[in-house]
Formats: sequence, structure tokens, C-alpha cells
Amino acid sequence: MRANDRPQHHAGPATHDRGFTLIEILVAIVLVGVLSAVVVIGVGALSGSGSSASCTASKDAATTALDVHLANSGSYPTTFTAMIGTNPPELSLSGGVSADASGLSVSGSGWTLVLTPGVSGAKPILTCDTGVPDGFSVGPNGHYYRYVSTQLTWQAAATAAAELAADGHAGHLATITSPAEQAFVVSLVGNAWAWLGAHDQVTEGDWRWTVGPEAGTPFWSGGRPAEGGAPIGGAYTTWEPSIQPDNQGNEDCMHIRGNSSGNWNDWFCTSTIGYVVELG
Repeated sequence: MRANDRPQHHAGPATHDRGFTLIEILVAIVLVGVLSAVVVIGVGALSGSGSSASCTASKDAATTALDVHLANSGSYPTTFTAMIGTNPPELSLSGGVSADASGLSVSGSGWTLVLTPGVSGAKPILTCDTGVPDGFSVGPNGHYYRYVSTQLTWQAAATAAAELAADGHAGHLATITSPAEQAFVVSLVGNAWAWLGAHDQVTEGDWRWTVGPEAGTPFWSGGRPAEGGAPIGGAYTTWEPSIQPDNQGNEDCMHIRGNSSGNWNDWFCTSTIGYVVELG
């Protein structure tokens, strides 16, 4: 029997049955822990609605899937893959929609939905992107990247990167926190040298990401490994093996060396080289 088919009691004034709200349905799912499949709606299912509507509908479906996963496992997922791979799936991808290798984004025609894991187990953030800005490429984490060959000092490059924005994301010098992101940035810069968003100008040997979502996060302490330098808290690093960072002549800003397998190097902040912009 449907909710609207329930008999009315005639002892008092008739009331209109409003049915169940989405919130009430989600609460019911959480309470009983039901495994439920939620379909990400692709462009084909929203014919004529445009990529923005498709991404919004997919975001709504994925938001529900996050709560279903929480009910089933007791924690929020950190990737779309974690919801797609359950049996039965908590999140299904319709035709024309695919997940990237990292599991952090799903894409349809003209749109990409990005999942950013929550801090300390909090609910992930879902972001719709409906177009890649001119000159940018989509990285493995769903962020946009662009190599700029214009020769600038580190500070001038940081300022130039911050002046760019798209889809509500402010630009910043790239911050690299995973092997996949590193490999992607290397593919953009080719054989060039390019500034990244880190330095140890405040305290020698205290290397921190200074821009973007990771601003203020330390990732390396000290000089070369032979001198006791080491990553902080298991942070991803890829300095030039054994010889960097060496602080030769007060080198305080970090760049990527495309002509040396893309490894990192400390360099004079007033030198002029290209830079990598990240949006997201």
C-alpha cells in the first residue's frame, strides 16, 4: 500500500498526508542499515538538461550513498570506489559515467564530481566541476593543473597563481602529496624547472606547503637524509635522491626538476623559472 493510499480516520478533520521527506528516508536507512543501491545519473538519463544539471543530480545521489555507506560500515568512505565495490553496490554508475583510477572522481559528459575525504573521519565533501578551464588539465585527484613557462621568482609566481580561479576554486602553486599527483605534474612540465608551493624561508629545514588546502602543513624536517633530514609523519616527498635539500647558499624555495625525473630541489627564491598552478 502506498503512503497516499492509507485510509483516513473520520473522527476528526481530514488531514493531508505529506508522505516522507528525503531526510526521513535517509534516517530510516541509517536506522535499519539497509544495503541500498543508489544510481549516479548520467547525461543520457537527463537528456537536454545540460552538464550542470547532470553533475548536480549525481552529487545528490552520491550524497545519499555516503550515508548508506556510513549505515553499512560505521564510517564514511574515502573514495567513490569504496561505494561502487560493495555487494550490492551502494553507488552505481550509469552508462557514460566512469570513475578515475584514484577513485576520487567520477566523470560524465561535460562534468566531473570530485570527492574530498573528510578530516578525522568527517563526512566527505563533494564538488561539481562542469568544465576544465582553458589551458588546464584534470589531475588524478580531480584538481586542475597548468604549467606556466613564464619566468618568475617564487613570490611572483605564487602571486600570479593566486590571481587565477575557476568553478569557485582559487589558484595556488601546486602542492604535491602523492605519487600519482607527482607523476601527473611531471608529465605537464616535461624537461622544465617549475616552482611548487613550498619553502623553508621562515625556519631553515622546516619545509612546509605554504599555499592551497595544505597551507602551513610541514612535510620535511632538516637537510639531506645523510644529515638527518626526514619526512614528517609519513608525508610524501621526492627530493633529488641523497643530495637534497642541501641549502647550498641559502636556497629556500622548492621547485620540480623536470630534467631529472621530476625530483624536487631547493633553489634560490629570487631565481626566475616557470611554475605549476593548481586549482582545487
